[in-house]
Amino acid sequence: MAKIKLLDQTLDASAQGIWFDDGELVTLLESLQKRSGGIVSALCNFLRQQSLHGELAKAVNSRIELIRKRDVIHGELTQARATGNLVREQELAASYGQLNEEIRVVQDITPVFLKS
Repeated sequence: MAKIKLLDQTLDASAQGIWFDDGELVTLLESLQKRSGGIVSALCNFLRQQSLHGELAKAVNSRIELIRKRDVIHGELTQARATGNLVREQELAASYGQLNEEIRVVQDITPVFLKS
């Protein structure tokens, strides 16, 4: 799962969608209502904008892709360690660490019109 930020709330996202832990969806909808004046009108505007949907999907998918790359490198790193290939292990460890740092940064995908 990738960590994303939407309306000041950190959420988990995957290729299947956004996962809401207990209370997160309610908090998100309350925040949406405060910022836009009404949940129904805000959701309608939000969902009608196909380019916005595409941008949100792109942002989530880019986070998921980073996790996939990190997982592939982890497998290669494990194999390099098992075979004793120290040079390759060092290269992969550096790449793995860099990707982990990128993944730790929570990306804010809140649309501009919803930011306060």
